Amino acid sequence: MVDKTTRKEIITSLGPETPSVIIGRNGLTQAVVDEIASQLKKKGTIKISLHPSIEHRDSFVETLCKSTDAELVDLRGRKAILYRKR
Repeated sequence: MVDKTTRKEIITSLGPETPSVIIGRNGLTQAVVDEIASQLKKKGTIKISLHPSIEHRDSFVETLCKSTDAELVDLRGRKAILYRKR
């Protein structure tokens, strides 16, 4: 789990950066999971935007984290920040 200090640093470092992955109406496909895993491997931290039609965002992002072996740093509205140690 990400501690408070690290969490703040990650959120501050990403700031107003545009999301690097946008999850559309099709939801969580294998291609999306592969892309997120690839970007986490390269960057360690990514911002994701969720389509408005995705309901139950908490459980959706939890499933996404399990699929990509990542940790949720923050979820605000339709934006999520994921982190994985490199």
